[in-house]
Amino acid sequence: MISALAMVPFSINGLGLREWSYITLFAPFGVGAAPSLAVSLIFFLVVMAVSLAGGVLYVLEK
Repeated sequence: MISALAMVPFSINGLGLREWSYITLFAPFGVGAAPSLAVSLIFFLVVMAVSLAGGVLYVLEK
């Protein structure tokens, strides 16, 4: 659900929308804003690192 919301073209690469979604959706479970934001940014960085690694491998194979 969060990934689908991040695809809405209101921000660059979903930044802002994704963080708001994590904070809003984790709040009913008692998770604070800071940990939710940290999880969101860590997830974003992991996805970016894997994508960059795949891009490098793609370029090297061509």
